[in-house]
Amino acid sequence: MELYYYKATVDRVVDGDTIDASVDVGFGITVTQRFRIEGFDAPETYRPRNEAEKQHGERATERAVELLMNKNIIIKSSKVPGIYGRYAAEIILEDGRNFTEVMIREGYEKRHNY
Repeated sequence: MELYYYKATVDRVVDGDTIDASVDVGFGITVTQRFRIEGFDAPETYRPRNEAEKQHGERATERAVELLMNKNIIIKSSKVPGIYGRYAAEIILEDGRNFTEVMIREGYEKRHNY
């Protein structure tokens, strides 16, 4: 699958693995789109299994806000939406780091047991 690169600004962090971003699609055109972070599954904040998962999910969301909110990023995404109409996207931070790698390294990935 061919990936396309877009400059974008994060408008809203929905949770640790979902964002809304204003995407520059060229020619002075910007669209707002929801993206699911590729390769990263954050703990649930909506309908968590228990309090431990909820707290872990809230911390993951807080960290995502720190890294992404109102920041300029690069989005690598296909032109085909996935489930629920969201596009899966790899996110490159302003400093060149991969968002997924940062979140996993810092321990924010969903656990199998809470």
